[in-house]
Amino acid sequence: MLELLDAHRLDARFLRRVAAQGPQTFGDDLVRRARQRQERTAAGVTRRITLARQAADWLRRDGAGQPLVLLKDFTLYGRTGDPAHLRRSGDLDVVSDEPQQWADTLTREGFVPEGELDTLDEYCRLRSPDGHQVEVHSHVRVPRLPDGVHPSDCDPRLHPGD
Repeated sequence: MLELLDAHRLDARFLRRVAAQGPQTFGDDLVRRARQRQERTAAGVTRRITLARQAADWLRRDGAGQPLVLLKDFTLYGRTGDPAHLRRSGDLDVVSDEPQQWADTLTREGFVPEGELDTLDEYCRLRSPDGHQVEVHSHVRVPRLPDGVHPSDCDPRLHPGD
């Protein structure tokens, strides 16, 4: 069960259910281990929030013409403050129409580029001396249905057995 919670990043939602139903429903060991992992997740989110603030300051200092735009990670938690939205992540993802400025700014702060440059939507990955990873994206792909396909065409309730 612990592995499934981890694979789907559901620790926070699980712990909300524990709070509503009591730990005896799930077993003390499972609850204890999920809480410990969620505490580590919260600490990681705190580190990435600090890094995001630092990066925004560095970009302003370097004259960036746009605000910090984060992808995924702690954005929902940051907007709501609800611990149920804490999610484990290993990096800070940002999107920018000036990705090279990001790379230059972070490199000046001691970050080291990793991997290939400009692969699909991921412009670059950089790692700080203390192990933080930042992925800079040049754009975000937004999936959509092909032209001529309506959402109802994909509803299995309307097309049983198809």
